[in-house]
Amino acid sequence: MVAVWSDVEVFKLVEIWGEEEIQALLEGCTRNKQVYEKIAREMVEAGYDRTVSSEKSWRATADAKKSSRIEKPP
Repeated sequence: MVAVWSDVEVFKLVEIWGEEEIQALLEGCTRNKQVYEKIAREMVEAGYDRTVSSEKSWRATADAKKSSRIEKPP
């Protein structure tokens, strides 16, 4: 079962994701488990209990939605 994220929870995740430190860690990173773990710890500190896999799942879903909105040439 896929966990449903509240709007407030998503906003917090995006806020953390947008931090300069997180972006610097992700830049050119191919093995990013430690970065996802850091994001998960920050989410727990903010009062949200999310695992690394749930954050990866959220990212994959967000990426899929984003790519489906991009208009493809005929």
